[in-house]
Amino acid sequence: MLASVDPVPSLPGALPPALPDSWPPIARLAMLSGTCLLGVFAGLALAGGVIAVVWDVPLAGVAALLGGDAFHPHQRAIARTAQAVLHLAGFTLAPIVLLAFTLPTAAIGRWLRAQAHLPLPPMLAAVALTLVSLPLISAAIEWNAGWHFSGALTEFDQWMRAKEIAAQRLTTQIAQMDSVGELLACLLTLALVPAVGEELVFRGIVQPTLTRALGGRVHAGIWLTAVIFSAIHLQFLGFVPRLLLGAAFGYLYQWRGRLAVPIAAHFANNAAQVLLLYLSQRGALPGFDPDATTALPWPWVLASGGATAALLAWLHRGQMHAVAPAAAQPPPADA
Repeated sequence: MLASVDPVPSLPGALPPALPDSWPPIARLAMLSGTCLLGVFAGLALAGGVIAVVWDVPLAGVAALLGGDAFHPHQRAIARTAQAVLHLAGFTLAPIVLLAFTLPTAAIGRWLRAQAHLPLPPMLAAVALTLVSLPLISAAIEWNAGWHFSGALTEFDQWMRAKEIAAQRLTTQIAQMDSVGELLACLLTLALVPAVGEELVFRGIVQPTLTRALGGRVHAGIWLTAVIFSAIHLQFLGFVPRLLLGAAFGYLYQWRGRLAVPIAAHFANNAAQVLLLYLSQRGALPGFDPDATTALPWPWVLASGGATAALLAWLHRGQMHAVAPAAAQPPPADA
């Protein structure tokens, strides 16, 4: 019989209980990768079925629609549905199923009960951090967009740019918004769903697992997770800004111990881009180019850097402290 769920300790200033994972890090990461991949395949099948039933599109035609090689009157809705279902299946449901089958009920129960508490001030500070850092990130975007590889890496450079074009085509399909309803659909598909799923996988599972593998080196675990987080998007002309954001999300989770904090920051980053795109499409931002890779004026960048540093310092000063390195301890034995 599985052990019962223990009440969540309420020690002042203590981090919430971590998932006490006794699996070897390499095994945990292999299981996570395989489960997420299976989730993506299941999501493909489910999305294809939903699209076939709702919009009467044959399964063979779904790939052509998503690739921009065919047309349908409801093409944007189809693309959003596919994006949401794939992400939910691969990055949210799959890791939850994995945890349910590989960790004791008591461990998951303690973790979920702690995560259910939403710390409003840190969440608001995380949102503010994301928004005030946008000018600073624009400088990283400009620098990264200028990357060029030659010689032995010429083929990689061509592949990298082809992936950027393909990603831009898909984004154009999904993010064209002609109504408030479509704006809300994009906020759900492009902001909320990815924020929840990616933070669960990368900050909730990958980061503590890599930290264990690296002998408890927290900073190394955070930055290595951020590298993987950025690389897995396969958009290398945006690798550096995404790396910096991933590291920031990692520190938010490390300092506060609740996924709601990096989820709020991640959502704010994605939602800001969706809102700017919507306002641009409505003509409310004359002269604004959503595809531009030039940095904002340097006074803005410097002011953004100062505000970002101040918010990070505040969040760091208010960090909670772990009572014990729970993530490195084996789970309690089943009763």
